[in-house]
Parts: sequence; structure tokens; C-alpha cells
Amino acid sequence: MSERIGAGRTVSGGARAVEGRFLALLDVEDLKRAIDEKPEHLIVFIAHPNVTMIAPIYGRLAGIVCASGDEAAHVAIVARELSLPCAVQVSLERELGDLEGHRVRLEPGGELLLLD
Repeated sequence: MSERIGAGRTVSGGARAVEGRFLALLDVEDLKRAIDEKPEHLIVFIAHPNVTMIAPIYGRLAGIVCASGDEAAHVAIVARELSLPCAVQVSLERELGDLEGHRVRLEPGGELLLLD
């Protein structure tokens, strides 16, 4: 059973759903932890539409969700170049801390679902 936990606008990779572990990258400490722990198949949440926070771990990403931005945002452009699903203007219906590490699915229409 899945639960809708947010939605936004798809700007890349909208043809297929992707699943991964939810990881909020809000500061350098979050990024350091992701680098050290080496998680795979991540769906990362970023607050701002830049790629600085995701560049060091892009090879482990299944998808990107961003709280702001549009189809011309840097993160959207890079996501398209890397063929990564990406949704922007994502509004979450749960607290970030409640989602950390849980399996989620980013749907082609921009919905984010909690799987476990």
C-alpha cells in the first residue's frame, strides 16, 4: 500500500515511475552523511533548484524532487541531461524527518508516494 506524501511538476523523465530511498539534502552535513554512508537508489529532496548538493552523489540517484524551480532551473536542465526523473515545486504533506530513509516512488505525473 502506498500513501501520497507530496506532488509537484515533472520536468524530466516523466515517462516512468522510479523508486528509491528518500534523502533530504538541505546542508553540507546531509551531503557528507550521504557520501559516507554510500546509499544507493536515492530520491533526493532539495530546497533550491541547483545541483551543488547533488553533484557528488549523482551516480546514486534514482530521482530528484525540489521544493522550488521550474523547467528552466539548473536542476531541471541537469536532470534532463542525465535522464533522471525530476519534479519541481514539490509540496510535501509530511515532515522531512518522517520521510528520511523510507522507500518512496516518484510518479510520472510528479506525485511522491511513501511505500513503507
